[in-house]
Amino acid sequence: MKVLQHISACLVLLLLAGCAKDGVQAPVRTFGGPAEVTLVLSGGESSTKAAVDESSPVKTIRIYAFKHAPEDPVQHNENVGYAMYSGLEGSGPHYCHLYLDVSGDIDFYVIANDMYAVSGNTLDENSTREEIEGFRFSGLYDASGQSAIPMSNIMTGDREAIGSNNFSFHINDSSTASQVIPIKVTRAMARLSLFLVNASDEGTAVLTAATIYQGAEEAGLFSTDGAPTYGDTGLSDRFVTESHTLPQVTGVLQDEDYEMIDEETYILPNTSGSYDADRFEPENGSESTRAYIVALTFRVNGEEQHEEVYLPSVSPNDWIKIYGAVSSRIDVNLKVLVDSWNIHEIEVPPFI
Repeated sequence: MKVLQHISACLVLLLLAGCAKDGVQAPVRTFGGPAEVTLVLSGGESSTKAAVDESSPVKTIRIYAFKHAPEDPVQHNENVGYAMYSGLEGSGPHYCHLYLDVSGDIDFYVIANDMYAVSGNTLDENSTREEIEGFRFSGLYDASGQSAIPMSNIMTGDREAIGSNNFSFHINDSSTASQVIPIKVTRAMARLSLFLVNASDEGTAVLTAATIYQGAEEAGLFSTDGAPTYGDTGLSDRFVTESHTLPQVTGVLQDEDYEMIDEETYILPNTSGSYDADRFEPENGSESTRAYIVALTFRVNGEEQHEEVYLPSVSPNDWIKIYGAVSSRIDVNLKVLVDSWNIHEIEVPPFI
């Protein structure tokens, strides 16, 4: 009887121990004393564009700092620093000082040019982590005759791993020196450009209009895939409004023969797209009414030609380039290339 009681008591203790183990909460993350950091922001290469002032791509900067504690929602939503910079000039780097209430593992949200984004809400020093991550915009806004493209340190990598992305950093507890943190902000929109030539042996080819329609209506600033929402699928943006006579090229086409049209546009990220530029071939279950379509109108030797180009999925900071060789003898031959917005030479595949 005593043996059975002893066994029963042991079983009770084991069960209680198991319950206690299962009920143990994750340890509270510890943070140190106040700290000072200097965030060094780079806005990428600078060059003049038609639609926005890219000679000074970063004009305003907001910086938010939150405790990095994903296992503890209360700590994770605690704001420990904020700074706002405006009136910036040039492409950077920009050195931004920020005083933190604590040191330790910190998440930094860096937002540039949010005041130039069309949005139904605004950000300020009291914005919460949820509000910042949910910030949405739907285009560009001219403020006092200026315009700039929204930028951010878009989160990449493992969100819960310190140092695996451009978002989470370990800040040392030091009152003697400011810790330097390199942050690269990238554009939250994509750029769309046309590179066209007249491949006819004789005669003229003129681009008279270009319109982009369908695609995303709204996109999230901090989502790596753009978090698009979709609305009206009608014509939305005619971005080529003047006639452009295309340069004539005979013989074998070279990469440098393609001339960029100086009218271009900026589009929201879009997870829907097509593998084929000539017809809709769904990319990862994309819907045909959600992929961007670019409608081009040409006048070749006095006769009008119309072409539609299906774009692939569009990510933030993409540079979508449509290359076309226009001829009176064959249909317009178009190809779409996607590059990083930062300018560098690329090889254009030959047209068949």
